Amino acid sequence: AFLCFYIFSIVGGIYATKKIGVSITSSRLIESTILWGLLFAIAYNFVKFNSQMSDVTPLASFLNLLYPLLDTFLLTLALMVIRSQTGRLQPSLLYLVFSFLALTLGDAIFSYQSANEVYWNGNYVDYLFTIFSYFYAMGSLTLPRLLQTTSPLKLSN
Repeated sequence: AFLCFYIFSIVGGIYATKKIGVSITSSRLIESTILWGLLFAIAYNFVKFNSQMSDVTPLASFLNLLYPLLDTFLLTLALMVIRSQTGRLQPSLLYLVFSFLALTLGDAIFSYQSANEVYWNGNYVDYLFTIFSYFYAMGSLTLPRLLQTTSPLKLSN
């Protein structure tokens, strides 16, 4: 069920980039790919030690790789969009950037703690997921309303 979130968010993010009118140039694509690689390397290296432990199941090992990969992809997508926009959309896009940053941190710390068997329900990692939920909801509620009221050519001040 958690993986469905990523599918819908990626589809929604791609739709939003088209609706906003973000031009994807080769330099922006290269820059975003490098940023994604760096963010993924940081997030994955944080949990890498734990995903290679002998008592970790293959599914947990796969998810320890997949979650940072998808988290950093969403964060990179949001950063790419916010970097290309100014004006009325930036507060909504900032909500999404902060939400994906909280999600990336939360998933990395959760994977680390669960692999070391020190995670318990209600610790500070759960607050990161709550922060993610708040910022994601704020960005998801405000961005469509702004996109409906403005044309792609009038988004910046």
